[in-house]
Amino acid sequence: MEHLTKQQIVLLTLLVSFITSLSTGIVTVSLMDQAPAVTHTVNQIIEKTIQSSPQNASVGTISISVDDQIVKATALVASSTVKIKITNTNTIVGLGLILTKNGLIVTSKNIIDQNQSYSAVLADGTTISLMQNSLYPTQLSYQHLGSVIFFTPITNLNNGLPITFTPINAGNTYALGQKIFTLTSTSSALLKDGLINQVSDTSISTSISSSNSVLGSPLFDIQGNIIGIQTSIADGQGISSFYPIAPLIRGSSVL
Repeated sequence: MEHLTKQQIVLLTLLVSFITSLSTGIVTVSLMDQAPAVTHTVNQIIEKTIQSSPQNASVGTISISVDDQIVKATALVASSTVKIKITNTNTIVGLGLILTKNGLIVTSKNIIDQNQSYSAVLADGTTISLMQNSLYPTQLSYQHLGSVIFFTPITNLNNGLPITFTPINAGNTYALGQKIFTLTSTSSALLKDGLINQVSDTSISTSISSSNSVLGSPLFDIQGNIIGIQTSIADGQGISSFYPIAPLIRGSSVL
């Protein structure tokens, strides 16, 4: 370097700068050639993220669907539930369930006084006079006769028009820990929910509070299948017990 003139040093500097710039350009072009592969990978990640979004949205949809299902089940059960009242006083003493299209009704035996006459108020407000059905119970085993009683309409006409009865959807499948509901009250309907905590041939015990409960109230699942009817006052713990509907249905040649 000491032997170079100023002019030669300037030329050498320009040469080094040129070579450096050329090297930088080659490296830059090389990196740009690799860019499409990186972009493709990023695009794949974005696509997978977008595809996963509807799954998250479906969780909300399922939740809404369950709520809708409970509403529909409650409406279905309400259409098959009647209020039982003493005809002479119009006093509502409990609820009952419609079992057939001809208007066969089952209710708790504990609300009935054999010295009184009874009527049923249907979901649409129609009132029908009832008579005790003595034929149907003969088809049942003795263990079922102490809890329930059956009635049929004295007439199937209202103002000359046929009365429409909506029979229950009877369910015979239930298990411990299952979520269940009951529709009770002698005035405006009261919906309660709970779990099944004990099952026997003649009883379904639940975690539903007996507060404000009415004898004859239906016990049903989320599909609106009625699996029991309340036939006695709950025990001292305030827990509601229900009589299973399935044995009543299986023992009948009418239904």
